[in-house]
Amino acid sequence: MAGAFIGCIGPIFALSYAALIFAGTPPAVQGAGLVVVLTGSVLIGTVTALLSSLPFAVAAADGNSVAVLASMAAAIGTAMGPAASPAALAATLFTGISFASLAVGVLLFCLGVARIGRMVRFVPFPVIAGFLAATGWALCRGGAALGTGGPLVPSLLADPGGLVRLGLSLALAGVFVPLLVRLPHPATLPMLLLVTLAGFHLVAAALGFNMPALRARGWLLEIPRQLSLASPWRADALALIDWPALAARLPGLVAVAMVTLVTVLMNVSGLETSTGRDLDFDRELRAGGLAALLSGLFGGIPGNIMVSRSLLLRQAGGVGRTAGVAASLICGLLPLLVPGLVTMVPRPVMAALLLATGMQLLLRWVVGSRKLLSRSEWWTVLAVLAVAVRFGVVAAVFAGLLLGCASFVVIYSRLPPLRACCRGDVARSNVARPEAERAALLARADALLVLYLQGFIFFGTASRLLQEIRREINATPGRLRFLVLDFAAVDGLDGSAIAGFTRLQGLAQAEHIALVLTGMAPAIAARLTLSVGDARLSESLDAGLEWCEAALLAELPPGAAPDLAAQLSRELGPDQAAALGAMLEAEELPQGAVLLRQGESSRDLLFLERGHASVSARFEGGRPIRVRRYGPGTMLGEIGFCLEAPRSATVRADEPCRVLRLTREALHRLERDHPAAALAFHRAMQRGLAERLLDRDELLASLMRGSARPD
Repeated sequence: MAGAFIGCIGPIFALSYAALIFAGTPPAVQGAGLVVVLTGSVLIGTVTALLSSLPFAVAAADGNSVAVLASMAAAIGTAMGPAASPAALAATLFTGISFASLAVGVLLFCLGVARIGRMVRFVPFPVIAGFLAATGWALCRGGAALGTGGPLVPSLLADPGGLVRLGLSLALAGVFVPLLVRLPHPATLPMLLLVTLAGFHLVAAALGFNMPALRARGWLLEIPRQLSLASPWRADALALIDWPALAARLPGLVAVAMVTLVTVLMNVSGLETSTGRDLDFDRELRAGGLAALLSGLFGGIPGNIMVSRSLLLRQAGGVGRTAGVAASLICGLLPLLVPGLVTMVPRPVMAALLLATGMQLLLRWVVGSRKLLSRSEWWTVLAVLAVAVRFGVVAAVFAGLLLGCASFVVIYSRLPPLRACCRGDVARSNVARPEAERAALLARADALLVLYLQGFIFFGTASRLLQEIRREINATPGRLRFLVLDFAAVDGLDGSAIAGFTRLQGLAQAEHIALVLTGMAPAIAARLTLSVGDARLSESLDAGLEWCEAALLAELPPGAAPDLAAQLSRELGPDQAAALGAMLEAEELPQGAVLLRQGESSRDLLFLERGHASVSARFEGGRPIRVRRYGPGTMLGEIGFCLEAPRSATVRADEPCRVLRLTREALHRLERDHPAAALAFHRAMQRGLAERLLDRDELLASLMRGSARPD
């Protein structure tokens, strides 16, 4: 019963859509056009009901795509001219509609198979609003023409009765729209249509007008009483097609496909919200694509899943797929089995349905969107609508796509490609160095510049990025030796960006600056290294910084090797250093030996007297990650030692090392026998930890300043 109820109201929509698409054509063409709409509704509804992720889905021809098809059909009719025979006009129009269904099917199915359906949501909202506002205008214009019986002004001049029909159509639409807004129940519109139909015929009978009289006065459509299925792929029909007129309107297929795609995804989103179910967007696209392909092969119209009819079917008790199939079959078979019912639907009711649908779209996407959009975004909606009014819906769709691309470029180009910029006094590698090396690197901080890049760098941002890099280079003329570009937060590059980095490489060579590229994804590295082959590549920013620091230290005059004893004497004082040294245990370790192991108890700390060692940590069962590197004169394991906590990382010798070990028992003896030395040692350890924390704070502050929004 639920499917039968939905199926009985479907022909009213189908008749309205057929009257809009085939307006101005002979009655025989309109009758065959109704069959085209019904064929599409049956095939689309049946396939969608069987394959949709929503078990009570109802699908049919939709007003949005119908509006674009009507614009395309009118253009084809104008191109063919009044001399075209009804058979040739029908063959050309039906073939164009079949091509449109096939185009919709290919687009939806390919997007669904590729599982990128949700990517359509990246289309800017103002462009989508403009699309739907444009289709709303087309429906209003088509509804007005349907009410008068043809083009608005000529029809009113030729038949003054058209003004009465138009007035009644507008009055009915004026009743429909507020009721639909105040009573947003799925059954509201079907009940309004049934009541209006009954009321019209009761009033007509009371005034003494029978069916022939109403038809003669233009209140009813002149549709053949016998409707039959016909394929557009018959040899005799193909021979009548006006291919030049059809080919000139092929760009309209893109518009039909885009509008249908947007409508499908918006309807699926609406059903998700209304039903509380998580629907599979890609599955809906695949189902809609197969349905449209099948409809196109049989000469039917494209369509999509419907929100109101699906919800109405569920509320009427139809919760299985058979109810949706029944609704589709009844919608298509009822006019064929009882064609007299179709001829009883008056023009003003069909026109009011189109006008109300169009007005709702205009109110929602032009008036309602004003509160949601900025002024510039709202002007985009109006621009798309203006193009639709002046040049038609097809042109509006292409204008919307163009505005969407332009909007994306403008908005994305405003995002800064440079996230932060640091000099060598802030940007440091994770290599723990003795005080002398730290002081030497700090003295040459201007020789190192690190730029943190971000986002997708393309023609809209590449030039600005190059200008910012030039400005940073010119800030310290002649002193910059290493320019590090970190690509860890870069999503991709286009050809313009690669050309910009090529120019940057030339600038660096002219200024005798070494270019270091770090953190690049393999795809970016493969493209960029072809243009900047002389640049040094590093897997991570830390590795790149370590290489730069080593090169800067190598440029310094040779000095004495780091002496741990001398360093401790400077930091603690000679007597305290001697007391501490007496507590230390020397140990020689080969390359690869583990100095400290993650998870073990912290029973001692180490002074690295000779060699280098790397610190790696394993997080949540993942692979080990190197987090720091130590050189001669540095302390290891002091944090866990102070906190008496398990080791937080593993330290492994990169080369043969000599370490001096201070156990907890030895520290207790130092505190008991030499309290002054113990106090000096604790202060030195606190100072080292504070300096390390200060380095991190400076780096974090620099990154935060770089990522702050400009005023």
